[in-house]
Amino acid sequence: LIAAIALSLGVSAWWLLMRGEGPRAATPATLAEVLRGSAGQAVEIRLAPGIYGAVLRLGAAATGLDLRAAGPGVMLTGVTAEPGLRATLTGIELRGPLTLGPGVQLELRGGSAHAVLVDGGRLTCANTEITGPIMVNHQGVLILRGGRAGAGIRGEDSTIELHDCRITGAVQITRGALSASTTIISGNGEIPALALDRASGVKLHAVTLDSSAVGVAADASAITAIDGLTISASRVGIAWTGPADPTWEWRGLRVTAPTVASGLPAALVAAASASAASSTVASPPAASSQATTHANQK
Repeated sequence: LIAAIALSLGVSAWWLLMRGEGPRAATPATLAEVLRGSAGQAVEIRLAPGIYGAVLRLGAAATGLDLRAAGPGVMLTGVTAEPGLRATLTGIELRGPLTLGPGVQLELRGGSAHAVLVDGGRLTCANTEITGPIMVNHQGVLILRGGRAGAGIRGEDSTIELHDCRITGAVQITRGALSASTTIISGNGEIPALALDRASGVKLHAVTLDSSAVGVAADASAITAIDGLTISASRVGIAWTGPADPTWEWRGLRVTAPTVASGLPAALVAAASASAASSTVASPPAASSQATTHANQK
């Protein structure tokens, strides 16, 4: 009976492989061939450790592709994602640039990346470390869940979501939307940790901004909801230019700075700060508790 079961399993595995189903294996020397043989199929390819030297150009023919590291030490020189691609990369280190054009949907699970350009596509990252700059434009979408970004994020005409992240460097949003939760953004000296220029629909939940002269610099923008925002700045917590709607839902605001806020309705800031003492908002990862400083409000 055991022999019969083993034979049946072996035949089934062979049948799946012959049909192109089930995982496939590739090495630096065979990846190009395996990709050509997998065109048009939703297939999982397991990459052996090594450096894959050529920049991969993946388009619609690779839709459904799942590239997975078979072990530590899988490094791709770079990936250019072309229109129509929907693919997943798991546990892979991207040494070179990652570019996503319009009509591209790519998911990174674990692993790491260097410079990232989302130029009209959609990039989702889960527990991925991105060491270089991130640029999102032309209606691009970036979703980071867990992980780190080490050189800031710039978004223009884009949608950005940050959840359970640690960001080093400024987050700059121009004519776009931002939703951030349980996230720490550490600015860079004189550059505001969070810079908003005509940004709309900004929502912040359990966010910490630190290591900058200004926590938030907003120009003609709308932060429609704050549910826990901790700011530590050397000059100004929130520097606001343009109208602010007193009906925005702001609570849990804690600011440590010589000037808490400028350009905002005093009632809005006061109500948000007063609610901080009674709020039970979850803290961002590795965030330290800070006392609220009620300094000069202009």
